[in-house]
Amino acid sequence: MSELETMRTKIQGVAASSQTVYSGLNVLSESIAEIVPQVSQAIGGSAAGVDANIISLLQQAQKAVEEAVQALRKAEESASEFANRL
Repeated sequence: MSELETMRTKIQGVAASSQTVYSGLNVLSESIAEIVPQVSQAIGGSAAGVDANIISLLQQAQKAVEEAVQALRKAEESASEFANRL
């Protein structure tokens, strides 16, 4: 296998891994989105503000996961395009 073919195979592997990871992260993001209202309903209005803290942390986590998904999608697209040009 030539050096170019080896590089293409490795880049395609990165693209495939990125797709696998962002698919899993999408599921995580959806799970977080589903649980936020449930947490709010279950412990909403707690005197210690625990509910607001937990909800805020979950929303921050969801945002970070969504940003990671977008970054991985871009990486997957770019890697696939590059590998196809080699």
